[in-house]
Amino acid sequence: MGNPKDKNNPFAWHSVRLNLPGTEGYDPTMSWIAKLRKDGLVASDIAQYVDCVRIIAATEELAWLCSSKMAKGSSMFGFAGCG
Repeated sequence: MGNPKDKNNPFAWHSVRLNLPGTEGYDPTMSWIAKLRKDGLVASDIAQYVDCVRIIAATEELAWLCSSKMAKGSSMFGFAGCG
C-alpha cells in the first residue's frame, strides 16, 4: 500500500523485529515477526481472505487513515468489503 519509507503513508514501516523461540530475549507474549514503525509501534497492515479485508493498526488514528486509503484504493474495483 504505497512506499513503506514514506512518513505520510499510514502503512509505513522502518524495520522488522524477530522474536523467535529459542533466541535470547524471546517473549512469548509478542508475535514472532513484526514490522515496526520509526516510533516503535507495530506497523499497520491488511489481513485479507477471499473477499474480506480487515485493517490492523496500532492506534485509532492509524486505523482511520489505513481504512480510508484502503477504501479509496479498492473503490475503483467495486470492492465493498465485509461487515
